[in-house]
Amino acid sequence: MLMISIFSMKQPRGAEQRSTTRHAQSSWPVRYRMLLVLVCILCSAACVGDTDPRVSALQGHLQSQLQTKLQALQLEHSFPGATLGVAMPDGSSFGLAVGLADKSGVVMRTDHLLLAGSVGKTFAAAVALDLVSEGRLGLDQPVSNWLDSNEGYSRLPNAADITVRMLMNHTAGIPDNVADLEFLDAIFSAPDRVWKPWEMVSYVLDEKPNFPAGNDFHYTDTHFILLGMIIEAVTGALYYDELQKRVLEPFSLDVVPADRRRIKRLANGYPGTSVEAVLKGYGTDWDGTPSPAGASTQVLVDGEFVINPQFEFTGGGLASTAEALARWARLLYEGKYLSSSMIATMVGGTSEKGQNYGLGVYTAYDPELGQLYGHSGFMPGFRTQMTYFADHGFAVAFQTNTNEGTGLLGPPVAEIVATLANVILDGFLTN
Repeated sequence: MLMISIFSMKQPRGAEQRSTTRHAQSSWPVRYRMLLVLVCILCSAACVGDTDPRVSALQGHLQSQLQTKLQALQLEHSFPGATLGVAMPDGSSFGLAVGLADKSGVVMRTDHLLLAGSVGKTFAAAVALDLVSEGRLGLDQPVSNWLDSNEGYSRLPNAADITVRMLMNHTAGIPDNVADLEFLDAIFSAPDRVWKPWEMVSYVLDEKPNFPAGNDFHYTDTHFILLGMIIEAVTGALYYDELQKRVLEPFSLDVVPADRRRIKRLANGYPGTSVEAVLKGYGTDWDGTPSPAGASTQVLVDGEFVINPQFEFTGGGLASTAEALARWARLLYEGKYLSSSMIATMVGGTSEKGQNYGLGVYTAYDPELGQLYGHSGFMPGFRTQMTYFADHGFAVAFQTNTNEGTGLLGPPVAEIVATLANVILDGFLTN
């Protein structure tokens, strides 16, 4: 759903910093060279079998250090529970967990699913770019080519001028349907309702555009809901079926659609106040708008979501394990799903108002950690950060089942991921 501040890192200052070219080994700090040694050991183990004691020792040491740090972070930030996924340069991956999946006493497990929020946009963007690769969709095609058969399309802000690319990089200027309080009221008044994408978009019809199409950057879920509609128009299939066929099944990712109120293995989420106050705060600067008496302060009641998370659709719309997201980050940004040229198109984005956003991906550069690609996500009761460290070839995903203690819009979740990434890099100096 929401993604405002992706990384608490410095933004790229020049073309040389935006480059994804690996640093020469001789220029790496000691801790980075140690990571390279680890990769060499892991890769050589593939030739002699996966029982090499050196590999087991290094992996065990790393997981132990990360578990200790994860427990310390839980105490520092007071989140009920969290999961961590790591995908290493050799292709191996693992998950860790800490705390509670439900305050009734259910211990968080690595196979618990948490709502990933706007990280789901990375999947929708990848499917759309796959269609571009197949020649079935053009980034600079007018959106009207695919959607003008919808009743009232001409009333969509900037309807005649927006392109597929503008939807994907949030420069189309269309207001956010999730910021409309009438829409949010409808979600809570009819929690079992299954929303059609155009029904959600209809809440921004006749509104004034945020700016002329292509002239600025403004992040909205509506852009990606429209992109999901285009995917379905191009393929003649439901988006989730295309995602399953193209991505989830081939790569065996433990990711499921958040398209119903009951989702197996879903951890309970704790917004810190009522679900309604947090969600409605989306359109009111998170000012803690009061909710009706008795409104739920947890997302699951008797195993059922208090609203239908299906309203996210391709603005998010997925529940996942952290390990699956870490694996996805490496698969995606290393060109295992899309071609390297298409990835270059994806990450080469706009730099409006200090934001660096490609096609469904935020980018940043940090002097210590190098070039970063990824996305954050929010849903009431859940925060997610998925980051690929391009200069070092590994990915980290962190998910927690609260909005409290991690900052509603601020950088703490990104800082947690940066802290854990440093553990991965520093952890080998003692070996």
